[in-house]
Amino acid sequence: MSHYKCLTNLDIKDKNVNHAYKAVNELLNRWGLTFEEKSALMGINSQENPIKFDSIVIKRIITVLDIDSELKLYFNNPKNIFGYMTMVNNNPPFCGRKPLEIALASPEGLDTVYRYLCCMRAP
Repeated sequence: MSHYKCLTNLDIKDKNVNHAYKAVNELLNRWGLTFEEKSALMGINSQENPIKFDSIVIKRIITVLDIDSELKLYFNNPKNIFGYMTMVNNNPPFCGRKPLEIALASPEGLDTVYRYLCCMRAP
């Protein structure tokens, strides 16, 4: 269970969403994403200011934080934790692609990466 699921119950104008988004932005920087990749991954119009935190953006914030939590369960090496999304992965569903490529390929891509990580911990 995610530590971040409580965000789904927040009013989208709540300052906690802004704090969570800032944390996600820092995390995406550590993953090595470009501005364009971050915007696409989060489903945000890069020209929009201020950012509108609709239910889709809030779900993506939560999913990115969940992915980070899962990665920290499996790896203790920062290179693996923060580099995972940009490393080639030969396991299905990646099949030689980077998790980031899957995450950016479709609206469901981020969830696909998260589900894969959740399945890794299943017995």
